[in-house]
Parts: sequence; C-alpha cells; structure tokens
Amino acid sequence: MLNEERVRLMTKMAMFEKREGKNIAPILNYTKKDYVSSRKLFAFLIGTVLYCGIFGVIVAALFFTVIKNIDRITLLLILLVGLIGYLLFIYLYLLIVQRRASRRYKRENRKLESYRRAWDALESLYEREEQDKAPKMATMDSDFGDTTDNEDTLGN
Repeated sequence: MLNEERVRLMTKMAMFEKREGKNIAPILNYTKKDYVSSRKLFAFLIGTVLYCGIFGVIVAALFFTVIKNIDRITLLLILLVGLIGYLLFIYLYLLIVQRRASRRYKRENRKLESYRRAWDALESLYEREEQDKAPKMATMDSDFGDTTDNEDTLGN
C-alpha cells in the first residue's frame, strides 16, 4: 500500500530538484562569505577587463579625433582621470555584486531549508512506518520461534 503523504512529499521534492537544482548547486558548496567573495573576485576580473576596454576605446577616440598634439601633462591628466574613474567604477560595481550575491544566497538558502524540512518529514514518515512494522515483525518472529520449538519437541 502506498502512503499518499509520502508520495506527495517525494513528488514535491523531485519537482523542487528539477526546478531549482541548477540554482542551488553552487550555493551548497560554499558558506555565505565564501560564495559572496567568489562572486566579488569574478566581478573584479570582469569589471577590470570591461573598464580597460571601454577606457581604451575612449582614449583612442580622443587621440585620433580631438587631440592631435598631446603633451605629457594632458596624457598624465587623462591617465589620472582614468585611474580615479576605475577606482570609483570598481568600488560601486563590487558593492552592487556583493549585495546581489548576498540576497541570492539568502533566497536560495531559504528554498533549501524548505527542501530540508520536506526531507525531514519524509524521513519521519519512513521511521514511523518502520515502527509500525516492528511490532508485527516481533510477533511474527515469536510465532516462528514457537513453531520451531514445537517441531523440536515433536521430533524428540
């Protein structure tokens, strides 16, 4: 006989794994601090490459169109503005990435908690079924024990 509650829980868990498995898998491997730090490191690398590309295009456009005769002071000023812009950009970008990663970790962790509660409920259902079967097994064992005792007495 199938337990309807057990089937319902198992179906709910399978649907959850299918729907949310890809999103939760990376979070299972990390603590919150490690997850956020790994996202910030990746964002730092991507942000640096992105900023350097955009800044390089802007500087190249300035050199070829606006500034034909550039002196050292103007070049240093452009580099200083670029460095200050980079620091400001990377700070804001990492702040945004940190907040998003923290929120995502919390959201996915809450989903995982509901999955764990369902798992615990399923486990308790199995334990309850085992406890219900245990007394029956004990009476069956005692019945078998009596028949073997009776056979021994009959055989003597």
